Amino acid sequence: MDLKIIDEWAELIGHERAKIVFDAFFSKKIDLDFPNLAQGDLTHIKKSIIAELEEVGTILMELDRTILTHEEIIKMVDLLARDLISKSLPDAFVKKYF
Repeated sequence: MDLKIIDEWAELIGHERAKIVFDAFFSKKIDLDFPNLAQGDLTHIKKSIIAELEEVGTILMELDRTILTHEEIIKMVDLLARDLISKSLPDAFVKKYF
């Protein structure tokens, strides 16, 4: 995830709620992306687009009806999906055809 998505999420749900969501979200996301970080291992787990979306959706669903609405979660996952696909699509064409 990059700052563009974080900014788009903040615009969607508001900056005050975004602070709360990001605190809960990123602690879980870091643990999943860097499972051995506590041991000093900086190895990042590379995930497919589908795995990344499932992971993000699961984390956000834990906030359903407390901080976020179901509709907001769907929009947030959609924004991430569009970003991941747009970044991956050029690579797929280059690898396949060149």
